[in-house]
Amino acid sequence: MKFGATRLWNPADIVNTSRKDPLDFFDARTGVTAVKVRVPLTDEGLNLVVLALLDKASAVEQVGGVARLEAVLSTVELGLSAAARRGSDVSAALDLSAGLGDVDVTAEVGTTFLTHTTAHRAGLVADDVFVQASLGLSYTFVYNNDDLFILGGEGFWNPDQWLDQGQYSGAYAAMLTGQAYATPFRPFYLGRYYGAVYAAAPGPGTWDDVTFTLTTMGNLSDRSFVTRFDTSIVVLTYLTVQAYVQGHYGRKGGEFRFGFDALAIDTGSGTPSVLPVAYPYQMVDLGLNLRVDF
Repeated sequence: MKFGATRLWNPADIVNTSRKDPLDFFDARTGVTAVKVRVPLTDEGLNLVVLALLDKASAVEQVGGVARLEAVLSTVELGLSAAARRGSDVSAALDLSAGLGDVDVTAEVGTTFLTHTTAHRAGLVADDVFVQASLGLSYTFVYNNDDLFILGGEGFWNPDQWLDQGQYSGAYAAMLTGQAYATPFRPFYLGRYYGAVYAAAPGPGTWDDVTFTLTTMGNLSDRSFVTRFDTSIVVLTYLTVQAYVQGHYGRKGGEFRFGFDALAIDTGSGTPSVLPVAYPYQMVDLGLNLRVDF
């Protein structure tokens, strides 16, 4: 399970310990071990959801807790969440989904109060507040009576991350060597400003088992971009064939055209060691996935 309403980025998902890849075929995360209780507070769509997080808990005092208040007001759905665990940072989030005429609006804000984490990057210390926010708009066109075409866009604000793409290779090297780094190398969450547009055609015309999706995402901080075309086909009702082709462009060395000519490794001596290790700059990727439903 996850919390949140936006399609690509989910800063309000304070339950899962890892972020989803916005371009993955499906969300492959294994989730968390928890006990969930839902309590209806009114007959008009006000609910309280409580989770007891059992992951990494060998004693009762190590069990984490999540509380979520959900409300439906006309065409607006709201969710207010908070999570806490002894010895960990406290998180809170707000997510919203609303229909404004033919336009669907989604928004999320996630906040972490760094009471135990020493830093997410240089200059971000304990007792600071770590904030992320996303905003999405989508419009659904109906044609041929029952065919749909979806057009949307989304923005993501990640203010405590990098503006300087020169930091990426250091974080990547730390990930390879298992060293701690102020900000981890986490694709789709490296920069401060992101934007995306997408179009989807599920089951166009007589092709009821086919879905086409075109997505362009950009790290606006380093001005690198990726455009991806996805096709999904259901075969024999239980086998789904998914394929994609994506191209990388924009500034070399940016997140979506990542690469480097040499790799700097922190040896602990205060002077980074530069290794003659090159990572070719991304250009084109191809992918294929087969999924069987049981």
